[in-house]
Amino acid sequence: MTTCIADTVFESLRRDIFTGHFEAGYRLPSERALSDRFDASRNTIRDALSRLDHMKLVRRVPQSGTYVTDYRNEAALSLLIYYIENSLDLTDEVLTSFMDFRLVCERFAVKRAVHRMGPEDIKHLHILLDEKQAHHADGRILADCDYNFHEYLFQMADSLAVQLIFNTLKPVFINYLTYYYNLGDDPNGIIDYQRSLVAALETRDEELCGYMMEKLLLFGINLIKEARLVDQNSRD
Repeated sequence: MTTCIADTVFESLRRDIFTGHFEAGYRLPSERALSDRFDASRNTIRDALSRLDHMKLVRRVPQSGTYVTDYRNEAALSLLIYYIENSLDLTDEVLTSFMDFRLVCERFAVKRAVHRMGPEDIKHLHILLDEKQAHHADGRILADCDYNFHEYLFQMADSLAVQLIFNTLKPVFINYLTYYYNLGDDPNGIIDYQRSLVAALETRDEELCGYMMEKLLLFGINLIKEARLVDQNSRD
């Protein structure tokens, strides 16, 4: 029960911070005041504040109080993981930021991977694309195949930190990949771009591979942005 109440306190305070109700630099109410507000013990309040502190959403200053941080500049990877696992506030702005991250990371990954790939790796990528082609009518399978294609390139890049961050973002990527493949517009278009990328990998030209990856991702990203804009206009 205590853990459940601590979760409620944590989520309430987190939401107040994310929505700007508690701005950066704001001093949170005292533990006693928070205890009264949530009808919770002081230990429960400390537990919730410790979690906020762990994610760098607040800073606890001895003899002074607990202050809200500028989380965009100070928050830790643990916040990103919590954000994704709980599907928090996936607005167009947040989704765009994930897409931008993917664009930067995947250009880096493919430019490293090209020097580590042999004929069997190229063959494996073609097999993944053949599987996509065979399931052209199933958006979920297409999304999984697409993710596996890019995941393989990250594995070949052999950069642990980047690989772990990419793994962390998997639920977001699968979400918008499924959205893309359910649009029904030119379902084979993205595969054509991926085939071109594999052809570039065969040349072992690092700059060409980076360029083709950028073209591939921008094709999908722009289509998703346009579709979401149409959806938003239709709801207004």
